Amino acid sequence: MMGAGLASAFPPAAEALLLKYKSAGFKAYFVGGCVRDALLGITPADFDIAVSATPKQTEQLLSDCKIIPTGIKHGTLTVIYKDIKAEVTTFRKEGSYTDRRHPDAVEFTDSASEDAARRDFTVNALFYNPWEGIVDFYGGKDDIKAGVLRCVGDPYRRFSEDALRLLRALRFAARFGFEIEQNTAKAMEDCAPLVADLAAERVLAELKLLFTTECQAYIDRFPTVISAALGCNGKTVAIASYPLEYRLPIFIAEYCGNIQSALECIKGLKPDGVTFQAVKAAAEAVYGGGIGDRALLARAARRYGTENARMMCTLCQNKGLPLVNGWSEYIDLLQTGAAPLQLRDLSVRGTMLGVDGADIGKLLEKLYDYAHNSMTNDTASLLMAAETIKKQTEKEKEQ
Repeated sequence: MMGAGLASAFPPAAEALLLKYKSAGFKAYFVGGCVRDALLGITPADFDIAVSATPKQTEQLLSDCKIIPTGIKHGTLTVIYKDIKAEVTTFRKEGSYTDRRHPDAVEFTDSASEDAARRDFTVNALFYNPWEGIVDFYGGKDDIKAGVLRCVGDPYRRFSEDALRLLRALRFAARFGFEIEQNTAKAMEDCAPLVADLAAERVLAELKLLFTTECQAYIDRFPTVISAALGCNGKTVAIASYPLEYRLPIFIAEYCGNIQSALECIKGLKPDGVTFQAVKAAAEAVYGGGIGDRALLARAARRYGTENARMMCTLCQNKGLPLVNGWSEYIDLLQTGAAPLQLRDLSVRGTMLGVDGADIGKLLEKLYDYAHNSMTNDTASLLMAAETIKKQTEKEKEQ
């Protein structure tokens, strides 16, 4: 039942912080996602607290706590007290957002209602403390009951202030299975181009969160938001059957239509190396000729890592592309070292092969394929294979 045991969702140390403010004559509430999650029966992972005290007053009041001035320009302090960490922010009003992301200026206020008016969605504009209960200025509690995501006030203004809210709307709706309210949805479609103004790193971070939810219906419904986020128009991609961790790289690879476009897209989002490699692996699998033998599988794992190789095989399986039997078990062998993942894992060394210079590397590569497709890695077998390969190479040179 929504809201059952709401007080028990907040640990005693967090409530003690609120009581410190109350005892000093200030207003203080849990606010935002922690209240929303508690109402949904989800144990809050983070604690945001909104207070009427200024940052300076908070520092004086909470002198027994560790305080980090993480966002003091905007009135936010990170407070560590006993076993909890909370973001404490002074009630505030905000000015214009010329960068589509951050307010140019903030003005502190002692009004919780004014603070609520600047927030993104009604379900994130709920306030709670144990002595007043839920304080709800915009019908967020009813929207949670109805499973609706709705902007606070004018949705066009909310999205124009901070274009990241367009992606956050998709993520929140997908995470909770909410319907996006009609006016909010219309504003999302009209304001979608604003996403292009955002920092690429912030867009990618939000996309990563979005694609770990059941987001298929939401990305299908708002293609203009997705195309603005990725910087190109692409095709509809079915991702619901894939494991959560594979969905974003597979989506980008398929959405973009070819390997080069997929790589340009992910580079534009300024990814970390892990994310870039995952998209590159997915694109190679989507547009390649499959993974039809163990040597190709081992090379995929060697190039992209064993987890990306699993993703590539899953893609090939779903697409009906050539795929070696027993691929999952063979990746296990590569992962544990029971099968050679790197050239150095072969049981022969270049000095044992009787060839010089660049021929050593070429022969080792051929032995790598032989070791996997014959499922043997003993020295004697590889040396015999090396002799056969050298003779074949000589014949090819003579022809």
